[in-house]
Amino acid sequence: MIRPIKRHQNASLEHSSRQADSKSLSAHQQQLDRYHMQNCLDLIKDNYDQTVDVPVAAAIINEAQEVIGESINQSITNNDPTAHAEIAVIRQACLRQGNYRLSKCTLYVTLEPCLMCFSACMHARVDRIVFAASDYKVGILSQAVYPKIHAAGNHHFCWTGGVLADTASQRIQDFFRLNCRQ
Repeated sequence: MIRPIKRHQNASLEHSSRQADSKSLSAHQQQLDRYHMQNCLDLIKDNYDQTVDVPVAAAIINEAQEVIGESINQSITNNDPTAHAEIAVIRQACLRQGNYRLSKCTLYVTLEPCLMCFSACMHARVDRIVFAASDYKVGILSQAVYPKIHAAGNHHFCWTGGVLADTASQRIQDFFRLNCRQ
């Protein structure tokens, strides 16, 4: 079950990694986060009838607030276990910028990144990750293991979870409810 983010009591973040609580962000940044997350949710809605994949969408936004990549999950559609929305947008953004590093960019995704996508964000040097719904099965950022995994990396970023979480969670729950009946 996917639930809105809550902090684990035993999770302590390494000093070089920061979880940005939505309340500590400026009103302008909170508004931008909701705007870009809503665009991701709209991308799911626009493609809902055309996909068999879990409805997850992602976008990468540069410092000028331009979308430089957006995608939905396509693992089942493409018979590719790496075709998560996050991986697709990282590829798009890197090609568009002509650089494998995405510094000063933010990844928005409707479901908390898994280990593969988290690692890709680290390698791409994404500055910030914003996600909607937490994934307590395979999500990395809200798990107690996150500080250990992140401490081993050489790139650290800010992250915010729970932006429009209820809507994102409901879309995923509706998808599984519908597809489990078939």
